[in-house]
Amino acid sequence: MKFKRVCFFLPSAHRDGAELSALECMEALQALGMQCHVVLPQKGPLIDELKARQLPYKLIPYKVWIEPPAPVWKSLLVTLWNLGMTYVATLLVGRWQCDLVITNTINICVGALVAKLRGLPHIWYLREFGFEDHGWRFHLGEKPSLWIMNRSQFTCLMVGRLQEGKRQTDAIRAMGELRDQGLPVQLWLVGGGDQDYCSFLETLVREKSLTEHVQFFGQVDNAFPYIKKANVLLLCSRREAFARVVVEAMKAGKPVLGTRSGGTVEQIEAGFNGFLYEPGDFKELAAKIRYLQEHPDKAKEMGKNAKNWARKTFNRKHYQEKIKEIMSKL
Repeated sequence: MKFKRVCFFLPSAHRDGAELSALECMEALQALGMQCHVVLPQKGPLIDELKARQLPYKLIPYKVWIEPPAPVWKSLLVTLWNLGMTYVATLLVGRWQCDLVITNTINICVGALVAKLRGLPHIWYLREFGFEDHGWRFHLGEKPSLWIMNRSQFTCLMVGRLQEGKRQTDAIRAMGELRDQGLPVQLWLVGGGDQDYCSFLETLVREKSLTEHVQFFGQVDNAFPYIKKANVLLLCSRREAFARVVVEAMKAGKPVLGTRSGGTVEQIEAGFNGFLYEPGDFKELAAKIRYLQEHPDKAKEMGKNAKNWARKTFNRKHYQEKIKEIMSKL
């Protein structure tokens, strides 16, 4: 088991359903040999439960970031208050030497911000809808708040047949490298393939203890929903002639990390619309992924460049002109 110390951020110290579920989760993790720590916003009956289980806890008076509609001035004050509490909680999590953060509700954001600042993996329990079930609204607004929640995990995507020449192994090993560095990353593998090779990849994921970081989605009819949600597309092929998925990802505004070989070097201009790495060098690939994860503004700029370049280069008019040019020479 990779994780040794886990920090839980709870919305209250009551003994309601969410808190009792968190206790069950802590007991399960303790049985796996993990040490659990708890952060609460105030005192309450749950503290007796924590003491009975010998679970260390601290009180940090953070506030919810989602509640019934409130005046703008109140939302601003609560946001500033929570930023101050995030600083305190970040020091605490560092002192506890936690390597994983779990937030037990969408009602609080401090745990997610702490994980981001310390570069730790973060699990967010989505126990409520918010507006639909309680009429609550985010202080920062729905779109900015959901953007913050989605930024907690940096998603890499590979689309294509699972086969040795596509070198999904580079991406999997890069995930292991980044996991060991404490970065919150995940890899989505979209595509079918030879069953023996699929089994080989699944075994590699288990051996590297990456089951929480790598997901297999199998063959899909439309990969665009995955492209849209991912942060970056990976093309790890040993020598790809022409990758259509690179164009598709770029048109969706995603930077692409590809191998420095084959036709890929004609699609990716390093530092402009993506990065290149040496085939098989998963550490170099991991370093490029980390750069994009740590420089979101640069990643966004690359995505914008990729979109403009792909739309200009790969469009119907340009295609027709090239076909006409070739046919005129026959």
